[in-house]
Amino acid sequence: MLGLPVLRRACCGGVVTLADSVDGANVPDEQGVARLIQLLGDRDPARRTQAIERLTEVGSDAAEQLCQAMENTNWRIREGAARVLGALQYRAATEVLTSAVRDPVGDVRRAAARALQTMNAAPEDPALHAWYAAGIGEWAALGGEDGLPPLRAALSDWDADVRRQAVEVLVARGDPKAVELLCTAIGDSDEEIRRRVTEGIPAVPGQKPPDAILGAASDPCPRVRAAAIRSLGISGTKVAMDAVVAALRDEEPEVRDAAAEAMARASADSVAALVKALRDRNAQVRRMAVRALAATRAPAALEPLCAALKDRDRRVRTEAAEALGDMGDQRATKLLIAAFHRDADDVRGAAAAALAKIGGPTAVGALCVALKSRDRPTRRVAAEALGLAGALAVAPLCETLADPDEAVRSAAAAALLRLGTAAVPALIDALASGNALQATRAAGILGRIGGPVAARALCSALAADGDVRHAARNALVQMGTAAVPALCVALGHASEAVVDEAARALSEIGDASVQALCQTLADGGAQARAAAARVLGELADAAAVEPLQRALGDPDPDVRQSAAAALAAMGHAAAPALQQALEEGDWATKEAAASAIASVGNHAVQPLCDALRSGDADAREAACQALVRIGEPAVDCLCQLLGSEKGPVRAVAAQALGLIGSARAVGPLCAALEDEDPDVRWVAAGALGRIASEEGVGPLTSLIDDENADVRLAAVEALGRICCPDSAAALTRALADERWHVRQAAQEALQRIQMLKRGENNNGTGSITRE
Repeated sequence: MLGLPVLRRACCGGVVTLADSVDGANVPDEQGVARLIQLLGDRDPARRTQAIERLTEVGSDAAEQLCQAMENTNWRIREGAARVLGALQYRAATEVLTSAVRDPVGDVRRAAARALQTMNAAPEDPALHAWYAAGIGEWAALGGEDGLPPLRAALSDWDADVRRQAVEVLVARGDPKAVELLCTAIGDSDEEIRRRVTEGIPAVPGQKPPDAILGAASDPCPRVRAAAIRSLGISGTKVAMDAVVAALRDEEPEVRDAAAEAMARASADSVAALVKALRDRNAQVRRMAVRALAATRAPAALEPLCAALKDRDRRVRTEAAEALGDMGDQRATKLLIAAFHRDADDVRGAAAAALAKIGGPTAVGALCVALKSRDRPTRRVAAEALGLAGALAVAPLCETLADPDEAVRSAAAAALLRLGTAAVPALIDALASGNALQATRAAGILGRIGGPVAARALCSALAADGDVRHAARNALVQMGTAAVPALCVALGHASEAVVDEAARALSEIGDASVQALCQTLADGGAQARAAAARVLGELADAAAVEPLQRALGDPDPDVRQSAAAALAAMGHAAAPALQQALEEGDWATKEAAASAIASVGNHAVQPLCDALRSGDADAREAACQALVRIGEPAVDCLCQLLGSEKGPVRAVAAQALGLIGSARAVGPLCAALEDEDPDVRWVAAGALGRIASEEGVGPLTSLIDDENADVRLAAVEALGRICCPDSAAALTRALADERWHVRQAAQEALQRIQMLKRGENNNGTGSITRE
């Protein structure tokens, strides 16, 4: 064998004889082929590759020697020969390659199997086929007894990937023989393989774990140790738990965490090992042991846990108290009461919670007595714990809502909230106790617990004073939709304060209350209907428009007014409904609708004038009143209506102008004195009298001779209100009118004018004024 790879590469060309040639290419003779086969065993991969390529070029002439080389003691020569035979697809080599799939060296097995795969010549013998499957990497095919030998061989392969594949196959098989093979791989040099083996070896609860897992608990790799500890925790036997307890002191957090998890799953069979761990020097180990003992729920764990209440480490004592509470055995009550009264704060808290969980008169009674302690922390801790104690704690906790310390009150409130509906009756009593601190806290708790009973009680509390009323309303708002039915009922309460607070709460709840408010608007009492309408106006929900429109015809004037105001507040969304009500409703409805439209202001003038122009008598009257409410901005539109074709429209327009009293209306009203309709002249005369402008004196005197007695009377009365001396002649002529009431009115008007001239005051003020 040549020495250095460089020298070997330099000599490679020397094995070819120039005399032997095929198609012009140099071909090695038999001795040259032998030299090439020897180079297959070279340690230099490049030289082996060159030799394989050259032998492949030689072809079948080298096949017989290659078959013989499959028996060579050098595994590299066997592997290279198998690769060349596969490349040549030399079928006569099938038998020798089939034998090679069981070669002791994995690389040779794989090369032989791949050569057979290339020739499509898989062995038919099941035993050999398993070796073949392993060689080509078809691991899933390695089932049954025949698959074990190649898997065993793969576990010792130099290639870690091959070993991992074999481990995965064995884990997936899971049968006893596969597990036995896995155990042999627990010492693999690859950490990941050891971890996977440890995880793959099944642990059986209550059965001694395999020695391989016990050994893995001290593996140099933390991940392997953690996997072993988890498996040992499943086993739960004494020997397994001893190893788990020892792992609690491991330097690696991952291993300690695995030990803690394993202890948390401990069974009753582990009690002895865990009790032993309670005597460990390491406080962390003792704490874990306490938790594990509690998890076992074994009766035998009670005594050691009680003993742990006296551990020198405060955290161990805390864990012991919590564990005893979880076990719920009343035999621990006395020791827990002692710990509650004498230990550190965190231990006291755990002991108090444990007493509450255990329950019973003795345990709960001790905590209730502690609520009266002079020590604030003691009261707070007791209150916090009693939230776990059930019905026995309700009354004492409600009393504690009046505690002078805010932290204690908060703890009692949280405890009552945890008790839930069982606390509602006592909280209702506290709400009516008269103690503001107690009542306000009770209101907040009732609001969070919820329910119809709590809602009704809170509605009643809306009649209380100050903070209690405020707390009750806030609680009802917090309840939201659940409080709406009770609040709608409260809208009909006799107390105005209750109604106002209920309405405010419904408004704050918002859209969720709309449907119930609409129902109340339809079938509630008068007061409730009016209040519902007001709230709906604040919410301005489009769904309320139609119910509010119907409420414009309500028999109660307050309801009508509230509905009108609500619709007005809703703005343009309610305009069509108001217009329809103004046109189609009865008198009361039209009046409310007109009032609502008027509240919009200037924008309402045109719709009201339209109603006045086209509506019936009731609509005109309602629109008239609404326009009068609007006042000066309506004058121009009303003046235009004085020219309407309809006499009733002109009359109502004149009436409205007189009630508004704008000086801008005097001219159009004077023109209306010549209207062909006596009703219009009559109303126009009265309107001018209301305005009392001297500009109207001349036109009014022309009516002294009007054919209609009512018109003459209206003119005389108007002149009397204006009280202008220029009208004296016309009024004197009216003293001869055929109607006595016209003559009487003329006489009174002349007297007023005379009094004005003399500067006398008919009411003793020293002056007389025009009306």
